Amino acid sequence: ALAEAFDPSEDRVVVLWSEGWHPGVLGIAASRMVDLLGRPTILATVDGDAARGSARSPDGFHLYNALAECADLFSRFGGHAVAAGFDIPAERLPELRRRLQTGSARELPADVLGPAVRVDLETSIARLDDAFVRAFYHLEPFGASNPTPRVLVRGARMSRIDTVGGGDHLKAVLEQDGGRLEAIAFGQGHRRRELEEAPVRDVVFELHVEMSPRGPRAQAHLVSIDACA
Repeated sequence: ALAEAFDPSEDRVVVLWSEGWHPGVLGIAASRMVDLLGRPTILATVDGDAARGSARSPDGFHLYNALAECADLFSRFGGHAVAAGFDIPAERLPELRRRLQTGSARELPADVLGPAVRVDLETSIARLDDAFVRAFYHLEPFGASNPTPRVLVRGARMSRIDTVGGGDHLKAVLEQDGGRLEAIAFGQGHRRRELEEAPVRDVVFELHVEMSPRGPRAQAHLVSIDACA
């Protein structure tokens, strides 16, 4: 759907809809697309004549204000600068896309668009030991007012690279200075061969921790995988 309905050279905002999308995952999916594309994303699920949507935005674009300019289209909407939700008649979705594209062109020049990756901490894999992971766990719960910290590691080697989810997602182990960390990259399965051929990378990830009787288990959810500078 994205490949068919989105032109990165022209579209300032991503607006997609379809039948059958689960409303509970729209916000998560929109956030992932903001990370990947660096521009506001609006996703809606259509059920008959009605649609329900979630929207997310990077810093620098006030999402609620943009939707407020289209208030006449909605049955209901609400939110704030970087996240919003709405109900809308399905027949009005094309008009919503058109008006958001027109309005966003004033606020989002094409030369400033692109994935801007936030980094909160730079460290090494070896330093992400059990003591660090336990301390990290106590920073939860994460959410809009307490975003999940993002960790930068330079020169990590990706090993045991594989795909999961029917080939859509990438699974690997990050290794550096004797440290190891399991990792997953959603939507990056197509990069498997590239990363097998050049496995040493600068990576940015969100650390997800589960506590068990055996101790903490951490997994890196990769946000960015770049060649070493």
